[in-house]
Amino acid sequence: MALRVAVICAALIGLAQQAPPQTPAFRTGTTLVPVDVRVLDRNGKPVTDLAEREFVVLENNVRQQIRHFSAQALTADTAPPAPEPLRRLEGPAPLGTQTRRIFLIVLGRGRLQPPARGVDGMIHFVRERLLPQDMVAVLAWNRATEFSTDHAQVVELLERFKKQHERIEADMAQHFSGLAAIYGSREIPARLQTAIDSVFAAPNAPGLRTVPENAAPDARRVAEDQRRMVDAVQRAELLAQGLAGGRLTESVEGVLPSEGMSLDDLAAITSQTGQDVGKLTAGIQYLRHLDGEKHLLFLSPSGVFLPRAEDDRNLASLAADARVVIDVIHTGGQPAFRPGFQGPDWRPMTSQTVAQETGGSYSSLLMAREFADRLDTATRFQYVLGYYPANSTLDGRFRRIAVRVTRPGVTVHFRHGYFATRELPAIDRRHLLSYSRVTAVASALTDVKDIAITVTATNVAPAAGQARGVQVQVKIPPDRLTLIEKDGRRTGLIDVAIFCADARERLVGQSWNAVDMAMEPQAFERFKTTGLTYNSRIPVSVEARFVRVVVYDYAGDLAGSMMLRIK
Repeated sequence: MALRVAVICAALIGLAQQAPPQTPAFRTGTTLVPVDVRVLDRNGKPVTDLAEREFVVLENNVRQQIRHFSAQALTADTAPPAPEPLRRLEGPAPLGTQTRRIFLIVLGRGRLQPPARGVDGMIHFVRERLLPQDMVAVLAWNRATEFSTDHAQVVELLERFKKQHERIEADMAQHFSGLAAIYGSREIPARLQTAIDSVFAAPNAPGLRTVPENAAPDARRVAEDQRRMVDAVQRAELLAQGLAGGRLTESVEGVLPSEGMSLDDLAAITSQTGQDVGKLTAGIQYLRHLDGEKHLLFLSPSGVFLPRAEDDRNLASLAADARVVIDVIHTGGQPAFRPGFQGPDWRPMTSQTVAQETGGSYSSLLMAREFADRLDTATRFQYVLGYYPANSTLDGRFRRIAVRVTRPGVTVHFRHGYFATRELPAIDRRHLLSYSRVTAVASALTDVKDIAITVTATNVAPAAGQARGVQVQVKIPPDRLTLIEKDGRRTGLIDVAIFCADARERLVGQSWNAVDMAMEPQAFERFKTTGLTYNSRIPVSVEARFVRVVVYDYAGDLAGSMMLRIK
């Protein structure tokens, strides 16, 4: 049993509102809006000799004055790859030169080898096309690796995935089938989790992290649309007119899938979409906090099944705002050969929209190896433009960007917009990242064990002058915490968030504290053996029955959580 997501999120919002007021730093008006632009010729090769005067930038159809212009060409770094982790943003970042690329390979649900040989294409991409300094990570199911320049280790993981994923996917498809896939839990059962972990946790594998499922844009409404589809199929109330290929429009109240789709087909596709969109959203949110432009490479047999055209744009807008380029390859071939669709299949439209709106590429026709080669070529050179928006009003709306090049015969790739919102200042970037991570982990349906915490909790009766409370003890192992040596001491900072709920899972008490660690050498030696013990008494309004604890290590960007029922 887990605390309801709405309760956790409400608690987190309440804690955030209790934080000291901050002086906002404006992304519009005082900070350049960066636009990463790739210009390709008819053969898909970068055009490298364009001048600033050949670019036109529009925001909401209003021409903008270009205030920053640079060209960036990437070549192999002869120096050994830097071992340090990726730099997280510390406030509005200057538009400096990027010396490496960042790729997150997201392996979607389903069989990814035939006919495009998708996994082989990714192995080729990592082994033969990445530059030595390029950072890469792999995300599949609910597990992901750390970003690394050790490409050989990533290739070994992909080789294991290639050998084992079809068997795991067959078991997943059987488990998430029928009405259980629609109405049942989305938690992966233990036997399948063990098989998944064997792909990631082999000797010498890159560092492993749990991927909490992040809520996609309009997740509740998407779920309602999918539920209405199920009801329609179950009642066999198929409309012959009023829908363009079964796709929901603003003026249509009924929601139906493509004609001829069975309930089993719909259940399987809906389950796959929920899990894949959750991974895409989690990947975007993680990449958001890394400096510069990032690439999310999504492999899927057929793409994701979103009920409305606006769902495509919402997902794309989330990525574009984070400077995340999404490249999509459908490894299952052309739409005509996809099972379950006798009418039009709009999944390719979704993939094409998401790729185009974020400045990426999409294909369902190429072999994965050729797709990888083209992606590598296209991303070796780019232009970076920057402008101060003529409209400096922060209305929170999505501003559409258009980039045109006056030279004929070229194709221009760029992110198509951003949200005009205020951002926290540089000094509070740690709080922003911690808030984002703790929110995701606290909302997860299962415990996150990247940091394997243990928790004990007991109810404490009210004493004189004290309210009723819960005494919580959290033991944090030392092996996954990152401590930095400074002035002869080991220092670190972790967040510990505790949520208490009654028997009906209603929030009755909470706390969120930052624990500042500064250890002398002797204390650090003891810490390496005993770890850290955190004790706290949480005031509660009534007796608590559940406690959920989240621990987040900012320096290592790792988290752990545990749900406990108080006896």
